[in-house]
Amino acid sequence: MGPLELSKLLNEDAAPNDGRAKRLRAAIRSAVATGKLTAGEVLPSTRSAAAGLGMSRNSVQDTYEALVAEGVIKTARGRPPIVLSVPQVPQIAQPTSCIRVSARGEELADNLVGHGTKSVNALSPGLPDPNLFPHDQWARILRRAARTRYDEAENYAEYHGHASLRNALAKHLLQTRGVRVSPDNILITTGTQTAARLVTSLITDVGDTALVEDPGYGGARAVLRSMGVQLRPLNDADLPSARLAYVTPSTQYPTGTRMPMQHRQSLLAWALRENAVILEDDYDSDFVWQHRDIPPLFALDQNQCVFMLGTASKSLLPSLRIGWLVLPDSMRDIAIRAHRTLGLAANLHVQAALAQFMYEGLYARHVRRTAEVYRERKDVLAASLKATLGDRINVSEPEGGLQLMVTFHEAIDDSRIVNAMRPEGYHPLPLSSLSLDTKMAGLVVGFAGVTSERARGFSTLLANLMKTSPV
Repeated sequence: MGPLELSKLLNEDAAPNDGRAKRLRAAIRSAVATGKLTAGEVLPSTRSAAAGLGMSRNSVQDTYEALVAEGVIKTARGRPPIVLSVPQVPQIAQPTSCIRVSARGEELADNLVGHGTKSVNALSPGLPDPNLFPHDQWARILRRAARTRYDEAENYAEYHGHASLRNALAKHLLQTRGVRVSPDNILITTGTQTAARLVTSLITDVGDTALVEDPGYGGARAVLRSMGVQLRPLNDADLPSARLAYVTPSTQYPTGTRMPMQHRQSLLAWALRENAVILEDDYDSDFVWQHRDIPPLFALDQNQCVFMLGTASKSLLPSLRIGWLVLPDSMRDIAIRAHRTLGLAANLHVQAALAQFMYEGLYARHVRRTAEVYRERKDVLAASLKATLGDRINVSEPEGGLQLMVTFHEAIDDSRIVNAMRPEGYHPLPLSSLSLDTKMAGLVVGFAGVTSERARGFSTLLANLMKTSPV
């Protein structure tokens, strides 16, 4: 091959916006891969190629050396480069992907918590109002945290959580939840689903059974299913054999009710009898308005059967990506090692900032203020729904949380209702998507961002859609 043929390759096979040396390298590589250049074919010398292509000899020399390193050509002193044999990738008429998604991948992709835009103004459940977040105070503390040196923690020390945050959380859990725990038993994660996946990995094998609430939180179900765990509905009157039970006793998702004390005691007795564990998701315990004196399962557990999950996503902002896992003594060391292996560490500066936020009393102050705001907004939405739809629906009276549940007294396809609402800017969840065996139709509606106007608009739209939605 002479310089003219090489120039032709350069014009045909290289990206025009790249530099000439990069284009030459790409053109030769492409020509060899497609068979335009065959094994044993001779390329121009660096001097000849440079003259014919209008490039410096050094640039051509660098290009050839790079191709030698890639195994595309070979060179020898005093001889021009020779093309090597490169395995050809079979070309097929219809391009396709060589990737096959596993059954576990399919489960991971099916998040069961709804799709589309997630906005507090769209009445999406589980979202706090970002307008209530103290951005200026947080920015001040976060700037200070980012400027602070943390020695070994800036590398891989305290991977399972910065000591300042674990200490602050231990104090917080004792004061607000009655949970007495050593900071060493608190593991910082990026959220409750991360923590649930870690515990499920440690406790279950493929084919094991887990009990879940029905209806219940779709995100946790997706985690369990992706690990190959079989799901059965948790029935208070009948607790079958299982390896794990996932529950939301502080305010059950999505009904908003609190688990009675007798059911808590029954569940703990079941775990001891079955040698099973309980995943207690305490995700929104900061927003509980009634019966706050009922202790969490972790505080009642005497047999190290309970893992307790918590998060700042509801009380502050989901974007902080901070959660925690409270561990039984017997599981502390193995959980910390597995957390490290799976790479589940949270951002160090956010951890330090949240710890300072708690120490300064700003976290508790924010929770007190927003809890009252959310309670008022819940009442606004519930009143609007009842006034507009009357006895056509039942509106739950949640004892806490950020969402309420609307059930229909008529046979209506709740998924069609939700799909029809999305173009109008509302994104509740269909209740049927959160059910296993229980056949319930309705909506799970977030109220954290509700205004009187939005409540009226949502209620009116729901009433109109219920008139026209087919069964």
